[in-house]
Amino acid sequence: MSGERGFSLIETLIALGLLVIGVLAVTTVFTEGRRVLGDAERRRSAVWLGREKMEEKLGQAYDTLAERAGDAERLDDGVLIGEDRHGGIIRAWTVDPARPLPGVARVVVTTRWNEHGAIRSFRVVGFKARGRAPS
Repeated sequence: MSGERGFSLIETLIALGLLVIGVLAVTTVFTEGRRVLGDAERRRSAVWLGREKMEEKLGQAYDTLAERAGDAERLDDGVLIGEDRHGGIIRAWTVDPARPLPGVARVVVTTRWNEHGAIRSFRVVGFKARGRAPS
């Protein structure tokens, strides 16, 4: 039987081992890619939620900025403070109608989320000036 051609058992086992190593490497790459994609989606959602709240607040009239709009908001020394949650993302905002100076309100929106045990955050700051009547 020494004249027969084909693969020996050792050659077959080595080829199978190399195939398994290749499949595991590809699986690891896909798993890591999926994790990174999930992180990016959470980050995108946090940024979108922060900007959405900022647009909502800056779209209000100056005189109504520091008024409570629901149960998620409270007043503390004239400063409006609010917080809500969206799928593991915490969104907090403050509206200070006397800061940085009278007639200009400062709006700060911060989103926070947990990413593999680390707390990540995104903050956006905006200002709204009291309008003047045309002369």
